[in-house]
Amino acid sequence: MRRKRSRTYTPEFRKECAQYVHNNPDMTYAEAAENLGIPQTTLQKWCSNHNVRLSIDTVEEPPTVSSDRELIRRLQEENRRLKMEAEILKKAAAFFAKDQW
Repeated sequence: MRRKRSRTYTPEFRKECAQYVHNNPDMTYAEAAENLGIPQTTLQKWCSNHNVRLSIDTVEEPPTVSSDRELIRRLQEENRRLKMEAEILKKAAAFFAKDQW
């Protein structure tokens, strides 16, 4: 069985990738790695070597009460809008169905 040949990256590229993660704190390692076209574990190693970020992507902070309320408000607004759109589409379908018979 043939072993895959691993890619080699320049030290400058590694540093730039670690800096990219540092400049985008909202982005997970998985998203950053996909954007950069490299494996996630490789990017995490580079970041830890450069002491950029020590957080783990799978651990999320618990949402605050205010953010929960805001989310509920936005979802209720979206639900109301979607119901209205569905009602309009039903009426339009009924209108055009009458014309065809």
